[in-house]
Amino acid sequence: MGPLLNSTTYYWHVSAKNDSGTSNYSPYRRFTTLFPPAAPALVRPYDGSVDVTTTPTFIWSQPSGAAGYQLQVSRDSLFTNFFSNDSGLTGTSWVVGRELGAYRKYFWRVRAKNTAGWGVFAPPASFRTMRVGAANWAIPLAVSETGPARDTVYFGISPQATAGIDPALGEYELPPITSGFFDARFVDVHAPYVIGEGLRVNCLPFTGYGQVDTFKVRFQPGSGTYPLRFAWQPGYIRQICDSLVLIDEFGGIVVHRRMDIDSSLSLSNSSISSLLLVLYGAFPILDVKPLVRGVPRGYVLSQNYPNPFNPSTRIQFSTERSSRIRIAIFDVLGREVATLADADFFPGVYSFSWSGVGKGSEHLPSGIYYARMVAEPAGNDRGDGSRYVATIKMVMLK
Repeated sequence: MGPLLNSTTYYWHVSAKNDSGTSNYSPYRRFTTLFPPAAPALVRPYDGSVDVTTTPTFIWSQPSGAAGYQLQVSRDSLFTNFFSNDSGLTGTSWVVGRELGAYRKYFWRVRAKNTAGWGVFAPPASFRTMRVGAANWAIPLAVSETGPARDTVYFGISPQATAGIDPALGEYELPPITSGFFDARFVDVHAPYVIGEGLRVNCLPFTGYGQVDTFKVRFQPGSGTYPLRFAWQPGYIRQICDSLVLIDEFGGIVVHRRMDIDSSLSLSNSSISSLLLVLYGAFPILDVKPLVRGVPRGYVLSQNYPNPFNPSTRIQFSTERSSRIRIAIFDVLGREVATLADADFFPGVYSFSWSGVGKGSEHLPSGIYYARMVAEPAGNDRGDGSRYVATIKMVMLK
């Protein structure tokens, strides 16, 4: 017979028989079948908790009659994307064996069992893990005029950054702004002035997730005019800070744009030549791909900036492997007038400034010049045939 129902009272008695007949029934007895345990109470992490460690201990209560438990931890409330699903637990706690993701929301629930079977799951609880690591990223800001000129400058947060100029992070002081030529650069917000004439890449130190920082971008059109257009990626920005605001230096009366919501700004007011970027919060990169430019593949000789220039310009180049690199300057007659580099370089991005001075320390006249880069692998790879030669045209005006 059976199976019997759980949590049900049954009555029974017995009679006997033989060839002479059947006896009376015995006095009746009764019993109640066992029932599965009630749902445990979820103790920790409690529902709605935040900043939970990525290696938490899950704790729940012990219902009467419970002999084992099933714990489920999921990325979704429907419990279809499990981080853990363990039905072999015998205690009322469980320590995570591998780290949960940083700053992620999780859902968890538990049910108990005995010889009568599994009970129901407790109502699920949710929690969010803490942030882990330091903010270390840069945000590209594209600037363009009505004419052909355009540029992309970068600002960001790094644990290696200082308040000054950090060449290891790609920060190099630019030459003074030349009137009549398009320019975009980051400059000091206020004294003391520690980044000189300005930077195309400006990183500030990481101090904590709640830090507030201000960057100042200065700009001017060249052959084009206002309106100047500024563009960025709000989806990326939302992942790495609480908010980012682009405002004018008058308290945001003329310009006030949420960069974590909007994606561009068209500036028509020609009396404005600088804007402030106010960053609220600085978080580690989680599920988004960093937008910081890495070392390009192979060899790259970038166009000098600014160009035309007066009195100096910066020439940037990169190599993805250790190489012997020579960069020389030639005039229009093909004569070598200056040498900027002639050495072995490790993989990375490098930059040199040239102020129009020749080999004999003489100041060269205005005109057209060419920067020529010759590179080949260093060490055991030298002579493998992968020699690189590139040339850029530069215009010096005085």
